[in-house]
Amino acid sequence: MDAVTEHLNSMGKAFVDFAVPMLIQAGALIVILLGLDLLLRKRVRAVVRYWILVLVLVKLLLPTTLSSPTGLGYWIGWDVGGIGPDSPPAVDPAPAPPLALVRPETELPPPNLPPSADLAAETAAAPAATFARPVPITWQAIALLVWLAVGTGMTAVLVQRLVYVRGLMRRPAAGGPAEQPGGARRELSDMLQDCRARLRIRRPVRLKLSPGTTGPAVCGLFRPVILLPENLAQRLNSRQLTAVLLHELAHVKRGDLWVNLAQAVLQIAYFYNPLLWLANAVIRRVREQAVDEMVLVAMGEAAREYPDTLVSVARLSLTRPALILRLVGVVESKRALAGRIKHILTRPLPRTARLGAIGLLAILIGAAVLLPMAGAGAREGDGPAAASGKAQESAAAGPWRGGYLDLRVVHRHTKKPLPGVRLKVRARADGRQEEWQDKTDAQGRCRIRLPDRPPESLSIYPEKEGFAPLRVVWEEKPTPAVPGTFTVSMEPGTTIGGLVQNEQGEPIEGAVVCLFYLRPDPAAGPNARVNIWLRELTTDKQGRWRCNFMPAEFEDLRILLKHPDYASNNWAHGIPMPIVPVPAPAKLRDLTAVMVMSKGSTLEGTVTDAEGRPIPGARVMLGSDRFVLPYPPSRTDRNGQYRFARPPVAALAGRHGR
Repeated sequence: MDAVTEHLNSMGKAFVDFAVPMLIQAGALIVILLGLDLLLRKRVRAVVRYWILVLVLVKLLLPTTLSSPTGLGYWIGWDVGGIGPDSPPAVDPAPAPPLALVRPETELPPPNLPPSADLAAETAAAPAATFARPVPITWQAIALLVWLAVGTGMTAVLVQRLVYVRGLMRRPAAGGPAEQPGGARRELSDMLQDCRARLRIRRPVRLKLSPGTTGPAVCGLFRPVILLPENLAQRLNSRQLTAVLLHELAHVKRGDLWVNLAQAVLQIAYFYNPLLWLANAVIRRVREQAVDEMVLVAMGEAAREYPDTLVSVARLSLTRPALILRLVGVVESKRALAGRIKHILTRPLPRTARLGAIGLLAILIGAAVLLPMAGAGAREGDGPAAASGKAQESAAAGPWRGGYLDLRVVHRHTKKPLPGVRLKVRARADGRQEEWQDKTDAQGRCRIRLPDRPPESLSIYPEKEGFAPLRVVWEEKPTPAVPGTFTVSMEPGTTIGGLVQNEQGEPIEGAVVCLFYLRPDPAAGPNARVNIWLRELTTDKQGRWRCNFMPAEFEDLRILLKHPDYASNNWAHGIPMPIVPVPAPAKLRDLTAVMVMSKGSTLEGTVTDAEGRPIPGARVMLGSDRFVLPYPPSRTDRNGQYRFARPPVAALAGRHGR
């Protein structure tokens, strides 16, 4: 269950990290474009204003990190790509145990002799001192679930609307023979062909008389169909019907059906943005004005009759269409109709309905200036150096209590972000050890919440299949110097392997191969080291093993072998000591390394008290200290005797007790 919760929390974090910046950026763009539309309403044709407003839809399809020297955000430093509800809290001026925001410059211990305290932290803490924090569901995950629920409901409404429209298109007409186009009357068909010729529409468009529609409408992305209510066909004269058909054909010519679909889909995806609802309404209103301009140009001398046609159609229409998921038609609402008629009557008749070269240039310039909203720092390829600079800026801000560490994981060579990197976070304080899991998002980022109280040490273990595992640790005194941001570069793993066999040259199946390799890795980031800590692999039937997570250079690699039927390894003074020589790195890279395990010998003895009496039931363990490999202990029999079959060669010390 914790794994599901962690995955849901990770997805929720990625959702919020995108949704919040997009909410801010899209909202700002909508405010700017609506203000611009108010200024241009009486000076610029509707077709130009319409495509300017469509930039809102384009913005919703672009990443929030889009940055360009042509954009305003690039120069004014408006970087909202990282803004989110999880931003670190404000600095508390009250005195409190601080976490110093300074990068440490201490060196890690040599890899061949790690300190015993470090080994103890890596191996295991006392059971009473270590606890696993339960994984609660975050508010980001709840927000994601709410978004999915509402989006699913709105999608269901959209699908129901599409099914309904498809039914109208397939429903047979109430009047007219079947051989007539779409069931419409012959004169309507001729009128439709004439209107297509006026607008220079080559693709076929069908006309259908329908009793189920309340007003003229056009539908069908690939095979458009004009739905005309039967009462309109009977009551409107030929000029009015021509105006209606021109209006619907203008929607087809302009591609408004595709834009209308994009509006519906994006409205579902960003339903939480109230300004988008307003922008969509304005886009639909200006679109109708742009279509009216095209109809006026096509009607020529009869254009003065067009406002009367709109009024007549509105009187004969029964109800207004449904919100958002409506068809593209002539009349939408009384208020919108009044605005359209006023727009027609108060402006001179347009001479062209085309966008024009000047209008296209203005829109392209507006897109180049307004769409890229991220600052210069959001450009891809900032790399560890830039992240280090940001960390130093954060450090200069002074101490802070608790807060967050913004971690970014990138590929060592390409500098591209690495998604799905598993992160084990371990904080030790007051003899207690707290541990939890996290994961990087699609941008290779993860925001790690730091403990409220400063820990004695903070360790992060990045791991990903096919990359060398790392450990990044801060353990300065009196408090760890944890930065605000940190970038880790992971090295692609090198594949090594070999063969495990016995003294007779036979392969050993099921042998456990333990790899031990610790090495400072400055290229990964400050305080980072390669952390291959007793990674266990098992040989197959041919005695072969392999792994793909070794760094390119792995001098001083230790390989330990374990098998219940053969002599296995142990520790000496806290350091794993192999009993089988480690093959040369070249042979390991070629997968030709051979390691031989011997049967070993039997170790027996007797446990007695100070007076020489045998002690039955005493527990005897192998090893020089408590850092031992998991070799089964032995208990003395009633004569105080114990026996180890094929013990590790390095295990020479015994301990007993009741």
